[in-house]
Amino acid sequence: MTRVYVQIFGAKAAETRFTRMAEAAINAEPAMLTVAAYLREVIATTFRSQGRRGGGSWKRDDPWWAMYKQTLPGYGGDPRIGFFTGDLYRSYTDEGGSGNILEIGPHHVNVGSDLEYAEAFNRLRPIRLTAGDRLRIRTIIRDYLLNAWRTGAVGVKD
Repeated sequence: MTRVYVQIFGAKAAETRFTRMAEAAINAEPAMLTVAAYLREVIATTFRSQGRRGGGSWKRDDPWWAMYKQTLPGYGGDPRIGFFTGDLYRSYTDEGGSGNILEIGPHHVNVGSDLEYAEAFNRLRPIRLTAGDRLRIRTIIRDYLLNAWRTGAVGVKD
């Protein structure tokens, strides 16, 4: 009797890699944690640059308001837009900040503020993601998936 035997070399390693990558895609929460940290950096940089990050700048305070807030009793607030008490900045950038929103799931991340004036502030002075930001976020997720692929076959022998 004559037989032809065909064997796929590396099939078990490939199967393991695909399984690990699929598991990582089903639950990308670790990558979303990294994305959340990156978004907080973007927001902090945007606040510190007064919206100049990525071009343009935020709408300036009304001159009356800029003068008024300096005459408030006990004035000592930061005159920069969005920094007067520091609450708004911290609500966006500090996980423990009052009004902070941080929602992370297997396929999403939501970073924001639920302070009563945050929505109005963001309408006039939005946080914008640049093309570079979107690329960085894609890279974080891609690297997470590729790492699952690479480490999935470690130590597996056919």
